[in-house]
Amino acid sequence: MPGYYFSEAGAWELIAEKLAAGHLYEEITLSTPAGAPALTMLLPISPVRAQLYVKVQIGQANKAIGRSFHYSDFN
Repeated sequence: MPGYYFSEAGAWELIAEKLAAGHLYEEITLSTPAGAPALTMLLPISPVRAQLYVKVQIGQANKAIGRSFHYSDFN
């Protein structure tokens, strides 16, 4: 099964595109660093691949910090 590969810029572009399009996400609170806000999303990329799992921490001054970007084992 062929995979899809993303550059760092491409990953951020995909995340921004999905958020701008209104893709559903879940707001969570991280345990490390304790109490930090973050959001998670599952992004369907292909009908034959697992979804992408994305976790973005919301840092100081609302700066996005990438925490996870990988195929999900939880479909």
